[in-house]
Amino acid sequence: MQDENPNDAILPNERESIDDCHFRYYEYGKTGAIKPTYGRPTYLREFAHMAAIGWTQPDNLTILWQCGGSLIWENFILTAAHCTADANNTQPDVARFGDLNLFDDSDDQYAQQLKIIEVIRHPQHRFSARYHDIALMRLERRIELHDTVAPACLWTDDEIRFKAFEATGWGATGFAESRTPILLKVSLTPVERESCTSHYSGIRGLRSGLHEYQMCAGDSKMDTCPGDSGGPLQVKLLHNTRLTPFIVGVTSFGTACGFSVPGVYSRVAPYVPWIQTVLRASGEDAQDWQFEPHACALRYVHLREYEPSVVLHSSGENEQLDLDEAHLFGTSSAQVVSIHWNETVAPGNRECYGVIIDRSTVVTLARCTQANGVPPSHVTHLGNDSNIVTRHHRHPDYREHSLLNDVGILELKDPFEFASSWDFYPACIWSRKNGMDGKLTVSGRGLRALNEIVEKEPEINNSTLKKTINTVGVVVTQNGTNCTIPRQYATKLPNGLSAEHLCFGAEPFLVPKTCDLAYGGPLQREVFRWGRRLMYVNALSLLGKDCGFGESAVAVKLSHHVEWLQSVLLPPRTIEKAAETRPFVFLNPDLEEGDECSTQDRSAGVCVNAQYCPKVAQGFRQNRGVTFCQSGSLVCCPHRYIRNGTNEEWQEIDRCNVDHQGGEEDMDEAPLHMPLFRRFPLFGPTQNGIAFVREQSSHRERW
Repeated sequence: MQDENPNDAILPNERESIDDCHFRYYEYGKTGAIKPTYGRPTYLREFAHMAAIGWTQPDNLTILWQCGGSLIWENFILTAAHCTADANNTQPDVARFGDLNLFDDSDDQYAQQLKIIEVIRHPQHRFSARYHDIALMRLERRIELHDTVAPACLWTDDEIRFKAFEATGWGATGFAESRTPILLKVSLTPVERESCTSHYSGIRGLRSGLHEYQMCAGDSKMDTCPGDSGGPLQVKLLHNTRLTPFIVGVTSFGTACGFSVPGVYSRVAPYVPWIQTVLRASGEDAQDWQFEPHACALRYVHLREYEPSVVLHSSGENEQLDLDEAHLFGTSSAQVVSIHWNETVAPGNRECYGVIIDRSTVVTLARCTQANGVPPSHVTHLGNDSNIVTRHHRHPDYREHSLLNDVGILELKDPFEFASSWDFYPACIWSRKNGMDGKLTVSGRGLRALNEIVEKEPEINNSTLKKTINTVGVVVTQNGTNCTIPRQYATKLPNGLSAEHLCFGAEPFLVPKTCDLAYGGPLQREVFRWGRRLMYVNALSLLGKDCGFGESAVAVKLSHHVEWLQSVLLPPRTIEKAAETRPFVFLNPDLEEGDECSTQDRSAGVCVNAQYCPKVAQGFRQNRGVTFCQSGSLVCCPHRYIRNGTNEEWQEIDRCNVDHQGGEEDMDEAPLHMPLFRRFPLFGPTQNGIAFVREQSSHRERW
């Protein structure tokens, strides 16, 4: 892309390059960006579900806090079964929430301390063994919901995709070390059960070795220790610009802490049906759908901490937010269309998307140009405006179900009407071979409720949990060192990624159903050139889960297929086609100099002398339609093309373009300020292949 001034660019009537997009749609570009900021109180929301489990001593003054737990219902704690009795076989009787320092009252402002009135061990747990080490504890009443005290969610899926966990507790800080007075957290990574088993062979209580409902996690420097038992092994999942904690495991046992040996945790997912049964037996309305990740995440979303990227500044109980820095937005890219088939022709078609790159052209995946051998019938823009597909093209080297050369083009019946007032204009194609690195936006679909900004408790029902919207996620390009393709796609890429592929993603994992990848949708970014921002599409989404959040996704780079794109979008002009191309000149005798007018492409303009609108005059020579006002010396000129320069400047532009066309002696000698009707007679039969139309106030007459 050669950097030149768009005000000096003269575009041909017939498009000759896909790199002229910024010039062609320059008027729709934005001059800047505004980022709003918001302010609201902040508290200790990071550990709002964390419970300290204690035993009141005989003096009724001292409490020994010996285990941890997680608040998972407003009156129930999830913990380890071996935490249901101490060495004297005494059950715990008190739980404390919203207090990070258990040894002084420095942070007791939001603390809540409640009695434990019932302890329920898993029925298969035995103190002589280390299996089924999970239990529930019922509180005397419901906690008071607050930013600092709120239940966590349970991870209900047997598949654990996460690359890292957090464990929290008030346990010992090392082998034979004292207990920490402050709640601490450690970052741990999952360890395969086969590898973990080698550390626990022959351990008392593990007669059958580690079971499938147990899991291991560890770190070379960090570990859970005595006193951390029953605490959560958790992940924080993103939605609504907030982070919700999900309990994946319960701290069970380990060897001497701090020796780089992974600890063992009870997986939560296999025990969710049992947990639901206990809650219902206690009179709780614990319906199955309430434990679905998306439903649980919404229950207390207004109390959760914000994702770090939106927090500008935090001090005391106040934080300054910039929600424009969020990872996800419940909006749609203005350039995206969804692709549809007539169900009676191609039933069971796949979900596909594409990108508007011209008034009547959409670029998409090759797989989206046919379904069961049938091309799509229409596309919809922003879910409502429908446009019929007239032609389809797929890359000649594409093979069905392949991830190579997966690029296609759809031609539409009706041209789109672009409007800069609401950012609707086509995306430009990024054609540079070096690609577009850094931050990009990716399009997806997700539940509306998981993508809206929430400041108060939302209404949750079957209806709100079904409505989906378009979403846009902020991701970054990735290379071989941080590109982690999910296992399920490995078989589709036996040789790994090729030069046409782009790996992308974002670090946080999402609550399921927050963002599903829009296949064929754009990986794009606004580019600032010549004082304007226009959208450039770098690649099309090819495969991935959750829009690339947590695990990488893959796109196909358009720059790798520029030659094929140009062969379809810009076919060579034949002599016959050139001969058929004739400019149409429209004359409106009611318009005088200075009147508002409308050009052939419906742009707003003003009637001015041709010498002040050289771009329109030059366009006429290049077989482009022109609207004349009253006489041949007045043309309807778009506001952006009106000039106040000297005649010499326009003559120079004129000479350059006449030479470019092969030379026209009469034109070259005629100054631009000469009335155009002397150079192009308006009244009379067709001359030199030019068709003339007189436009009157109510009808048109063809000459």
